[in-house]
Amino acid sequence: RGEVLDRALRGTWKGTLAAAGAAGLSYGSLTLTRFRGYHQFGIIGLIGMAACWISAYLLLPALLELLARHRPPDQGALGRSRHRFAEWVSTLVDRHAGLLTGLSVVLSLAASASVVVHRKEVLEMDTSKLRDRRSLQSGSGFYSRYLDQIFGRSLSPVAILTDTPAQAWQVQRLVEEARRRDGAGSLVQSVLSIRSFVPPLQARKIQTLQEIRQLLRPGILARLGPRERKQAKDFLTPEAFRPFGVADLPGAVKSHFRTRDGTVDRLVLVEPINRPGAMDQAQNQIGFIELLRGIADAVHPGLPVVGQLPLSVDVIESMERDGPKVTLAALVLVMLLVLALLRDIRAIVLTLASLWIGVLWFAGAALALGLRIVFLNFIVLPITFGIGVDYAVNIFQRYHEEGRVSIARVVRGAGAGVALASLTTIIGYSSLLIAGNQGFVSFGRLAVLGEVACLTAALLGVPAWARLRERARPVPQVTSAEVPRDRRAA
Repeated sequence: RGEVLDRALRGTWKGTLAAAGAAGLSYGSLTLTRFRGYHQFGIIGLIGMAACWISAYLLLPALLELLARHRPPDQGALGRSRHRFAEWVSTLVDRHAGLLTGLSVVLSLAASASVVVHRKEVLEMDTSKLRDRRSLQSGSGFYSRYLDQIFGRSLSPVAILTDTPAQAWQVQRLVEEARRRDGAGSLVQSVLSIRSFVPPLQARKIQTLQEIRQLLRPGILARLGPRERKQAKDFLTPEAFRPFGVADLPGAVKSHFRTRDGTVDRLVLVEPINRPGAMDQAQNQIGFIELLRGIADAVHPGLPVVGQLPLSVDVIESMERDGPKVTLAALVLVMLLVLALLRDIRAIVLTLASLWIGVLWFAGAALALGLRIVFLNFIVLPITFGIGVDYAVNIFQRYHEEGRVSIARVVRGAGAGVALASLTTIIGYSSLLIAGNQGFVSFGRLAVLGEVACLTAALLGVPAWARLRERARPVPQVTSAEVPRDRRAA
């Protein structure tokens, strides 16, 4: 029993290490992003994959040995057991290799065409599709739109924190100038600071009121109608001749501009346009925040521009900037790992071909189905490389070890385990499909689609092509009695 377990470990460590390493490196590629959430996700994924593989080869053998002491395995059952799914798949590969290869070529061409046609539609730019569905139907997302329309303004302004009151006034003035310059196309609804509630030119206005009071002598007031007389008295109250400043404003007004140090004259609030759906578009969000950050930096480099919209824009720009870099890094790392561990050129070619075909099918199907990349699901792309190569490594590494005798027999023997590994992952990702947040739902859809595409390529697409090559160059079929005893045991 110990000898069998030892040989099993010796025969599987390389393939499983390549699979776990590829997945871990795919996660680890996310550490190249500058967005902290993605960076930490990558660290957690990398450590998790390493820990799982190490525990499988340190802890699992000991547990199997303990279990075998209490319940010895049925040695005869090992040779008799056949999994129906693996039998069915291997039969397809063996009997219909030409048909499967043709279908794979057609699917690859269709996927390539889909990628070319929809290449400019990869990113989802409507951020409303990331909101919680229940929120949009009966929650905060549903009612916030009505509140914005009732008040005629956004209830989530962007804040610009300046160092001095003079900077705040300059920022406000520049934003107002930009709003007037852009006219109807402006993304700015309004800009407010505490000075917006203090009338300008008070001395000149008071002087004008004094001149009016002098002209409105009692005789003139007596000849006015009741309505005009009341208006005159309201305008000429004693309070109208006293200037007032920020300190005289009500506390409810000052509370909106009070910072942590207690000052109220350093904060500027800028509201985006209130047209329905306008600020759901990522392009408008980016343009609005770029305008404000440009003005803030022009006044004083590094002035903070904070709020919900700046955070969303930072995530979107991080995805656009770091997404291609992370995806390329994951692909390169996975390919280098396969080259380092497999070494056999044919196993490497078959493994990488399966990876490329699976990823191509995944991309083409996703774009054809209208599944777009958003900042909550773009990490599926690098992860798919790790997943895509996982199943291929287990199939074609074993194919290499058995001397490339029969790919159908390899699929019959390893297909069930590979399919089970994929099924557990699919079940995990599928749990996201019942989430309320549409971003998580899109993550689950893409991840499941990537799993199915890569598994199909590893079990059907590339093995069918390998089977055709076997027929073109027949090799001796080795019986189980001719297989070395150590391989049969493993």
